[in-house]
Amino acid sequence: MNVFFQLWDTTTGNLVTEFDSEEEAIRALREVRAEDGNEPILEYALVRFQDGRPILVAKESDLVFYLARAVDPAGDSVAAGGRSLRQSG
Repeated sequence: MNVFFQLWDTTTGNLVTEFDSEEEAIRALREVRAEDGNEPILEYALVRFQDGRPILVAKESDLVFYLARAVDPAGDSVAAGGRSLRQSG
């Protein structure tokens, strides 16, 4: 079973970045929230791909709620690290 996650910008329709795991996506989104608040997350959609088929995890305000309820495997309420999601330009 091949599983990965993609983060999409819902305002532009552009792919922002890709993650190998849900945990990696959560860490990166928490980093964005820590730096810039929830505003940027309101423009994102997180999609899980399983065996080539996309499944919407959450988008926009639902993604903010999903992130708030997600628990880091280490038990941390806020995780650091992850890939930067900032786009240049």
